[in-house]
Amino acid sequence: SIAILDLKVNPRPQAAVTVTGNATFCAGDSVQLSAALQTGVNYQWFRNGVPMAGANQHLFMARSSGTYYLVAENAFGCTDTSQQITLDRIQLPVAVISTPTTQICTGDSIRLSGPTVATGVNYVWRRNQQVIAGANAQHLWITQPGDYQLELSSTQGCATLSAVITIMP
Repeated sequence: SIAILDLKVNPRPQAAVTVTGNATFCAGDSVQLSAALQTGVNYQWFRNGVPMAGANQHLFMARSSGTYYLVAENAFGCTDTSQQITLDRIQLPVAVISTPTTQICTGDSIRLSGPTVATGVNYVWRRNQQVIAGANAQHLWITQPGDYQLELSSTQGCATLSAVITIMP
């Protein structure tokens, strides 16, 4: 006698992830991670190997550095795990100007200082909202009153501005 088996192969969901945006992004921005929307499929996003609370849709907006992946599970209990996506959020230091005084006398000079920054971060000094040509170092010696501001920028295009410091005559 021959036994006939009725074997059913259940489909596996698809968890392939698409990245919309750059994997290296500025603090305050986000990167969209997405998988195809499938009926009857549950989704769970992971960051650095840990399931993320409430991250159970086919779309996810990542705002932090880390390694992300998606696990999709259908009603049959079949699962698929996506490829890992590594994201890098650029966090610039706070742009703060320090100065020993906010008053300058004719013929004197004052040193304005910005924070110490990592390699790849650039300094741009401004006076009265105009970029000061050649002023791209941590310290700036000034001889004129005005409204001074410091911008820190990264090679990835991230930037942060200091508050304006007014130097009075």
